[in-house]
Amino acid sequence: MLFWQLARAEGPAEAGAEGAAHEGAAHEGEHHGMDWSLVGLQASNFILFFLLIGFAARRPISEALGNRANAVRRDLDESQAVKAAAQRQYAEMEEKLASLERRIDDMKGEAIREAEAEGVRIRERAEADAVRIKETAQRTVREEALRARNEIRREVVEQAAGLARELVKTSVNGEDQARLQSEFLGALSAPPGGAA
Repeated sequence: MLFWQLARAEGPAEAGAEGAAHEGAAHEGEHHGMDWSLVGLQASNFILFFLLIGFAARRPISEALGNRANAVRRDLDESQAVKAAAQRQYAEMEEKLASLERRIDDMKGEAIREAEAEGVRIRERAEADAVRIKETAQRTVREEALRARNEIRREVVEQAAGLARELVKTSVNGEDQARLQSEFLGALSAPPGGAA
């Protein structure tokens, strides 16, 4: 149809002046009105062209659309798998966090129990140390008191012996001294607890 239009357009040039006059009149008519038959032919050519392109490109377009749909489906599947993995990891992290919180609570409880037990042990050691210090102090006091009594007795005995010597020297004569010495020696030789 397009070729027929081109041949028809070349026809007036061969016709000469008459054709030129006719062509001028045609151009004048075109300016005033539209040639609907020409528009219809061009529209049918345009539609036919697109139908041919559509028919020729049908398989590659459908394959491209199918490939694109498969790629989108693959991407959706992968995103679903990634989402599921992320949800699993999130659940695991939540579980670990809850477990960690339980372990922290257990550790706090254990620390409190150990602190209380250590407090009891420290009190018991302190009480035992206090008893030991008290017993040591009492023993030291007893020993010091005994030592002081013995020292006082020794001093009293020494003073009494000194006084007795002075008394003996002043009031006892030679006969009395001999008699006292023999009594003293007899008392020393007598068994302890025996009659004097």
